[in-house]
Amino acid sequence: MFKDLFLDFLRRYWWGILVVVILIIGGIWWYQDSQKVEVSGYKISQEAAQAVKYYANGEIGKAEAQYKSIVENHPRDWFSWNGLGNIYRDKSEYESAEIAYLKALDINPKFEQAYRNIYSLYYIWSKDNPDKIYQAEDILLQGVKYLPNSEIVLEEILNYYQKIDNQEQFKIFQGKLDKLRNLRPANNQDTLEFN
Repeated sequence: MFKDLFLDFLRRYWWGILVVVILIIGGIWWYQDSQKVEVSGYKISQEAAQAVKYYANGEIGKAEAQYKSIVENHPRDWFSWNGLGNIYRDKSEYESAEIAYLKALDINPKFEQAYRNIYSLYYIWSKDNPDKIYQAEDILLQGVKYLPNSEIVLEEILNYYQKIDNQEQFKIFQGKLDKLRNLRPANNQDTLEFN
C-alpha cells in the first residue's frame, strides 16, 4: 500500500521533485563559486589564494605545504599544480616541476601561464642538460592548438625557435603573432627579432 502511494506521488509530482533537485544542485554550485577568489584573472579557492600569498611573500615552505595539501585533497586543481611546479622549479627540482606543470596542462590545456612556465623550466634545465630545450616544442605547439589567439603562447614558441635557431618556424609564428596583434612588424616595438 505504501509503495503504491509513493509511486502515485512520484507520478503526480515528478516535475516538482525535479525542480527541487535542480535548485539544490544550483545552490551548491553557487555557494562553491562564491567561496572562490580571483587571482591573475582566474577564480581559485581561498586555500590556493593563500598559497599564492605565501609564495609572493617568500614563504616558500608554507606555500609548498599549502599547494601539496590542495593537490592531495583536490587532485584536479590545475592552478595549484602549476603553483607547485613553480616552487619545484625555484628549488631546482626540475623533474618534479615538469611533472607538476604537465599535470596542470593535462587538467586544463587552456591555462596559458603553464605554457610559459614549462618553457621557462626547459630553458633553465637546458643549461645543465642541453637536450631538454627540445621537449618544449610539442608542448608549445599543443598550446598553439588550444589557444591560437594567445600572445603568451605565441611569444614562448617564438622564444623557443629563436633559442634552437630555427628561423623558418620563427618567421611563421612571428607572422601569426603580428596578425593576432593586427600590426605590421615595422610598427611594432614588441615584435621579437630573430638574432
